[in-house]
Amino acid sequence: MAERGVAAKHRLGPILVRLNQERAVDSLTATIDLPLELAGVQATLSTHARFLYRAERRTAEWRLFGFDVVYSRDELTPAIAGETIAIDPSEVKGFRSSYRLLGYHLKTLGFSIDSGLAGEDRPDLVDALHEELFAWAGLPIAS
Repeated sequence: MAERGVAAKHRLGPILVRLNQERAVDSLTATIDLPLELAGVQATLSTHARFLYRAERRTAEWRLFGFDVVYSRDELTPAIAGETIAIDPSEVKGFRSSYRLLGYHLKTLGFSIDSGLAGEDRPDLVDALHEELFAWAGLPIAS
């Protein structure tokens, strides 16, 4: 995405590591901030999520072996207080609520949007991800 001019900054929360011998599941909250201009207004698109990493110790070294995201919500904030950004509701109707504005923005940049990503609006996908992830680590499922 960086090669196509998407300059995201990530604000990361404290990490929680759940360890089982040589494998671990690492979880942390994240906010992904994208500066953008939409409808002639400079703004920041913030996507709130939880990052999940698979970590494994091999030959005495811990390495990351996987990365998943559970999307929560997103918001669009004009850079100057008092400015507004009008988005036609029909343009975002087909996007999932947990990453609606992110999907909309990335689609305008030519990216294809996967509607099957784990998000709080689809607990079935979150549950399936947790089942697979924690089974891989040999850990009981945690929310």
